Amino acid sequence: MSITQSPRGLQGVTAVNSSICYIDGEQGVLAYRGIDIHELATHSNFEECCYLLWCGRLPNQSELEELKLSLARERKLDPAIVNLLRQAPMSVAHQMSGRIST
Repeated sequence: MSITQSPRGLQGVTAVNSSICYIDGEQGVLAYRGIDIHELATHSNFEECCYLLWCGRLPNQSELEELKLSLARERKLDPAIVNLLRQAPMSVAHQMSGRIST
């Protein structure tokens, strides 16, 4: 009977080049589509990052607005949830926002 050892860490894992992501662990670099993650985190919002990953570049203002509208159309709340929130007492709304009424 032979005993097989599991690989340690990423030993034996094949890595490939990617046009989407670049990682250099020794230098502490993480970049998406050539843009450093710190730059994205500081200057870009969620929709801009999505556009970057999907299209390969940051959007212009009209492309960003179009994407925001498109994503908003896909976010649907059941009318019963909307109605429940509208009927909730104000004290619940305050508790949900982190303020507890006394």
